[in-house]
Amino acid sequence: MAFGVIEDYHGQVELVAFPETYAANLEALQVNRVIGCVGKLEQRKGSVQLVLDEVRPLDELEEKDAQAVHIRLKTEELDEQSLYSLRGDLGEFQGNSDVYIHLSGDDGETVIRVSSQLRVSSKKGSLNGIRRLPIVSEVWKV
Repeated sequence: MAFGVIEDYHGQVELVAFPETYAANLEALQVNRVIGCVGKLEQRKGSVQLVLDEVRPLDELEEKDAQAVHIRLKTEELDEQSLYSLRGDLGEFQGNSDVYIHLSGDDGETVIRVSSQLRVSSKKGSLNGIRRLPIVSEVWKV
């Protein structure tokens, strides 16, 4: 059985690994190594502990959607048909992130929040797909 502390940008939590789990993940459980932990949070004696089930490499962790995806459009190529096409194309990248459209003009930039009925995924594959759309100049997530 092993005890330790793991931390991220939000704080620390005590880690508990039972003997079988500890033995199976011994190589990954090293000081100052970045890992992904899967387990259950339990509250005991007034503090929270993560009871470890498994350790995963970071590239195997599930990516979560960001709160918002921002899309800057190529204003010189905008017309009514291209905007209808954009709406249809964005439907291919459904997810949980709000969409904000950025339009540059003579008076600066205008930001438009798209209807909450059209939400997109902020995962890497979706962002790359959105970047490839003809009237998109830039995409980022917040």
